[in-house]
Amino acid sequence: MNSSKFGKSVKGFTIIEFLVASILAMIVIMAAGSTYFMTRKLGDTAQKRLNIQQNLRNATAQISRDARMAGSFGCYNTSSTLSGRKAPIFKGIAAPLVLDDTADGNYGIKKAVLPLSGGSYEGLVFVYGLSDTGVTEVTTVSGKLSNVDNNILTGIKLAQNVNKEIDPLRQTLSQQGNIVISSCREAHGLKLSSSINGDTIPLNLSTTFRDADIGELTVTQLYAAAYVLNKNTKQLMRLDTQPNGTWGSPQVVSNGINSIDVGFGYADNCPFDSVSTASGPAEEFSFTKNMAVGSDKKQLPAVVQIRLNYDANTDGTAGTADYVINATVRGGNTCGNRTPL
Repeated sequence: MNSSKFGKSVKGFTIIEFLVASILAMIVIMAAGSTYFMTRKLGDTAQKRLNIQQNLRNATAQISRDARMAGSFGCYNTSSTLSGRKAPIFKGIAAPLVLDDTADGNYGIKKAVLPLSGGSYEGLVFVYGLSDTGVTEVTTVSGKLSNVDNNILTGIKLAQNVNKEIDPLRQTLSQQGNIVISSCREAHGLKLSSSINGDTIPLNLSTTFRDADIGELTVTQLYAAAYVLNKNTKQLMRLDTQPNGTWGSPQVVSNGINSIDVGFGYADNCPFDSVSTASGPAEEFSFTKNMAVGSDKKQLPAVVQIRLNYDANTDGTAGTADYVINATVRGGNTCGNRTPL
């Protein structure tokens, strides 16, 4: 607009031009805001999905590690086919840490009811030895090795450890926890009656070790990790035993878990001796929903399959998916002991 009143030229916008410009500016601002909020929502959704996947991968890593170690204490394994292997002997230790391979489903992987805040829930428990430490000296009832298979140990001396303050076994000894003394053929679990801060452990074992096995002796912390689904909060929780032998506080492994189904795979029909890698019989695997029972299944499973049903949609709508974890058990595939040709 131009005006020549009083001989001066005045320039500016008409009210219509101002309104048009304002409307256009508002449209641009609204478009930019809409794009920003849409991008942010997509980013939040992607982050939520990433968090879900990371939690599930974290669950896979932890379960796979615990399953792999189940039933192992140094070179001893509850499913070992080593000639002369004896069943583990655990005394003074509370369930579900007690192992007994003369009973069904009691070899290092078991289902047990565990306490959680607000109630008790059935969990999947993996039991194994933690922090293997060698033995440098032994004393027996006779004061020395008898050169026969009746060495009753009265004391052992552990190998030196420069990191005693953070070593799980040393913490267990100082807090009167549970330990396992084992060779490749025998394993003896016991609850300590007093704190031990040095390297020497006094023993009162009624069982014996073979003279040939003394050089294989190791001492480990009797350790257990359990996985429990809290259905009220839809959280998969992990509990583990502390150095004093009690269960620690549960830690959240993954959120948004609706259900957990567990299956077990067992190695069957193992060739007795060696087998050709090109031809000949090979092992077979059978799967069951529950721990197998019977004389032909007194062993660890070779595979633990865990199926987690989780909330897949991150926008609040209903929608679930399954995530399958196949965790191998190191000592469970007893067919792996054969020699390839």
